Amino acid sequence: MSVKDRPMREPQPQPDSVETGVKFGRLRIYSQVRNWISCHPGKSGTLAGWYQQGCGVLATLCAYPLVIKHLTEVDAGIWFSFQGFLGLINLTDFGLSFVLTRQIAYSLHLSETGGLANADFIGTREGWEGVRDVYEVSRKVFHSVSVIGAVVLACLYVGITHVGKLAVHADRNMLATWCLLGAGAIISLQTKASQAVLDGLAKLYVTRFILGNVQILTGFGVIVALLLGGNMVTMSAVVCGTAAFQWLCFRHLMWRQEGLRRAGRAALPKGLLGRFFRVAFPMGILNLSSFLVSYVQVPLLGMFLGTRLVPPFYLAQKIGQTLNIAVTQFVYPQMPLFTRDLANGARNHAIRRMKRTLVLGTAGAGAANLFFLAATPFIVTLWVGAHRYVDGTTLALMSVDYFVMGASVVWAQFVFAAGRNPFVLSTVLNAVFNLVLIALLCPRLGLAGLPMATLCSGLLTNYWFSIFKGVKLLRELRLAK
Repeated sequence: MSVKDRPMREPQPQPDSVETGVKFGRLRIYSQVRNWISCHPGKSGTLAGWYQQGCGVLATLCAYPLVIKHLTEVDAGIWFSFQGFLGLINLTDFGLSFVLTRQIAYSLHLSETGGLANADFIGTREGWEGVRDVYEVSRKVFHSVSVIGAVVLACLYVGITHVGKLAVHADRNMLATWCLLGAGAIISLQTKASQAVLDGLAKLYVTRFILGNVQILTGFGVIVALLLGGNMVTMSAVVCGTAAFQWLCFRHLMWRQEGLRRAGRAALPKGLLGRFFRVAFPMGILNLSSFLVSYVQVPLLGMFLGTRLVPPFYLAQKIGQTLNIAVTQFVYPQMPLFTRDLANGARNHAIRRMKRTLVLGTAGAGAANLFFLAATPFIVTLWVGAHRYVDGTTLALMSVDYFVMGASVVWAQFVFAAGRNPFVLSTVLNAVFNLVLIALLCPRLGLAGLPMATLCSGLLTNYWFSIFKGVKLLRELRLAK
């Protein structure tokens, strides 16, 4: 038999070729996922936001019972009290990170036909040079914010150790815990400069993914510290270390943006830093007023009706807020994209994005709060036990309030993304009316007075005004086409 007549054998896959094929397959899947993310930044941002929320919930569910079990009652009380106090440090941001994110999205995509009249956007260089300007300003801004945060931390600790029941437990461990947790909060503030760049580039899927992983890392780091016999000082060291790791991750990913690296540094326009503070100041007032609308409810409840009713309302509030925050994950990833559409003159795209997001946000708020009203009493009974939840009237008022609030917030977010903030006065009035109505209604209506006060103050001020301004913006976009 000649060589030509011999039957051809099927080539047998060699181990190296099989391994190479697997690698190519993985690379192909990775490339497909990456392409999908690049083509759908809004959807990927929503998924990443849900991932971040899930990580936070998982970390809390796993760490909370171990903290109660392994720490003394006094140390556990100090630990959770410090978490609440340190939440005030986030208010020292004063709306700057939102303004910086919005400005980056605007500067990067600005064209001659883009933008709206009477907007708060600040003139910078266009394209990546403008992004570099905004980043250089943000570094200076958050250095100043960190100094303010450090002063607030010192003042808070002096107050804690001289006023109230925590003062009797002040010792070296308490001071070390406060310093480490405070350092972690300051580092997190510094992270916001890099995060603002990535968010402004519509890469919320990156920032949310990192934040979620850091929450998991922090939660399980605390668990490991407890299981190894650590105390609250060890736990706070873990929190500070993960905050530093988060800062490194954000900074590294920010400088991987090729356009930012290539953009040359230039002298910043005179007065640019002052203009950023003037734009951010109203946003900070708005955030502070919002704090007095929502987070003030539990302390005032304990003041007016006693501590017995605090746990059921606190539990219902946390469940309702978690459900509604999950809905906002539809909305927030769309904001940099909406600003980008306005900046490059794509008004039709902006209108379609706004309409689509309004429908999804409103429908999502309706579904979330219907579930909150109908399903959570049964779930809480199975989880915590009977008679550990708010009554039906209070729950119904909370559901209506959260729904109307959620629907109006979607309109307000688009107004913010368009470079405007007309809500300072209405939000301040909302806060004032809320405090007054709580003082009037709680003694008469009991627990139901809290959501009734918030609903009435919102309907009188922000709820209708947000929708009014949003409709006005939509009409302006249509006329400008």
